[in-house]
Amino acid sequence: MTNKYLQDLSTQYKNKDTVGAGDIYQAAVINYLYKSKNLNKNKLLNLTKYEWEECLKFASKAAAICCTKEGCYPPTEIEMNKSRLTQK
Repeated sequence: MTNKYLQDLSTQYKNKDTVGAGDIYQAAVINYLYKSKNLNKNKLLNLTKYEWEECLKFASKAAAICCTKEGCYPPTEIEMNKSRLTQK
């Protein structure tokens, strides 16, 4: 994951509350792996660096969106897709 990506992520969102950000991050990793059909032992062991980076970018974005709200509210799929920050 590039430093530029993380810098863009940190400046795009205004933090209101960080409660639940770690939980959202972990859930987003699992969600990404599930939706990409990589949530099994054999596939996990063979993920490329690029695939892991995309997964972690997705999770970072989900946690960042969560931090824009008071309380622990996971972002919806619409919020994830609507975000100005691109995955790549």
